[in-house]
Amino acid sequence: MKSDRLYIEFKSAVLYYLFFSFFITIFLITKQSLSVQYGFNILDIFILITGIICSKTFFQQNDYSWNVFLLFLLFIFCFFSLIHGTHINSSILYIKIFLLFIFFKVYTFEKKMIVEFLNNTYALYVFVSMIVYFFLPNTLYPLQDHFENYVEIGPVKYLVFHSVEGGASTIDSYSALILVCNLFLIDKKTTYNRFFILLSIIMIIYSLKMTPVFALLLSLNSFVLIRNKYVAIIFIIFILTIFITVISYLFIDPIISGGIHFSSIIYAATHARSMIWVQQLEIFFNTYTVKDYIFGNYTSDLFSVKVFQLNGFEKNETYSNPHNTYLLLLYKAPVLLFIYYINYLKLIFTGFERKSFVIISFISIACLSNSSLISLGNPVYIIIITYLLSRKNQSFESTSNN
Repeated sequence: MKSDRLYIEFKSAVLYYLFFSFFITIFLITKQSLSVQYGFNILDIFILITGIICSKTFFQQNDYSWNVFLLFLLFIFCFFSLIHGTHINSSILYIKIFLLFIFFKVYTFEKKMIVEFLNNTYALYVFVSMIVYFFLPNTLYPLQDHFENYVEIGPVKYLVFHSVEGGASTIDSYSALILVCNLFLIDKKTTYNRFFILLSIIMIIYSLKMTPVFALLLSLNSFVLIRNKYVAIIFIIFILTIFITVISYLFIDPIISGGIHFSSIIYAATHARSMIWVQQLEIFFNTYTVKDYIFGNYTSDLFSVKVFQLNGFEKNETYSNPHNTYLLLLYKAPVLLFIYYINYLKLIFTGFERKSFVIISFISIACLSNSSLISLGNPVYIIIITYLLSRKNQSFESTSNN
């Protein structure tokens, strides 16, 4: 009994360590240097490797030697990325994702345990964010984005809430994730779960952005409409197909009825993101060599582009952040993104479960207008995705639903 308790505490401690590792870096990183973030994520990798090796089942699995080989290839890729002169950001990220997937294959977590981890760490994040926002607003806000941003709903007007990371975009999707996890991973909801459902809704409204609202609406509808793995995989592919189609039409920029350009409509719908996408993709296609398509060549200087107003005039600022996870991962390591995305689709197809799919679809949709979800930042997104896609932790529905 004592050994079992230590076993449970150890595997939970690994997850909490990953979050606190990220949380500490919030106070240490700057816009000029992410070396602290890299350092902590490299330490995360060693912690995960240690946790996996210390598990009871890793060396008993039939595919453990294959997993070791794949991990070795990822480290080799990281080494050649350094030789190529590119950042090792993507290599570290993909190694971390791969290790988390193995971690959840060798350790069984009940859904209640995962939700408690998400809720407890979210509570800390919100609490510290409120302290910084209300009492220490000038401490971390060199990282801020659009601090003076107001929301008007009828007669109600309020200033958008910013997280401890300095922006609304880091807490809005986070809150929505907590909402869907408490709604769909817990069947018998306690007062504890209801509290986090209420808190997450409040924070979504307080940090109101369209990304989580849009992603929530589509993902919640997916629970009603998508009932088998075939429709699920079509839905995920369809999301990316629509995005690629929109990007293609932005380059063509046809005139819609009334003399309005297609780009003007998409510009308004995406809050200027589309202008960034087009300019950065031109850089991607025009400057990348064959080696760059393999190892990536993303730098903030190379991908800094001008922001345009709706009337075509330039704003006096530039952006290197595409505000799109898929594009940022594409720029950083095209080959790895392709390999991982194919495996992502395969795991969704082979491990489809309706309630879990709501969370997966939410993250997939939110990634279209947020570049911080699958990253070396807040690890909760890659933790929940790897948890849900690891077969050992899935509670599959009947085969009739598959």
